[in-house]
Amino acid sequence: EIFLYGVNDLLTIFIALECFSLCFYLLSGYTKKDVRSNEATTKYLLMDGASFSILVHEFSWLYGSSRGEIEL
Repeated sequence: EIFLYGVNDLLTIFIALECFSLCFYLLSGYTKKDVRSNEATTKYLLMDGASFSILVHEFSWLYGSSRGEIEL
């Protein structure tokens, strides 16, 4: 979360959000023997992958509409 305070371009926003969600992956899959924990981790990984692919697509639209400028 602290990474998001000092960002000034789109790539850093993406990397900071990805690092932030890595903590949630670890927390959701903390208990390896619990079947529900494994299922939750898998579902969270798939949903987060889909949402980040949409985010990257939207960032590409912003990058294209700003004529190649990634600075905010």
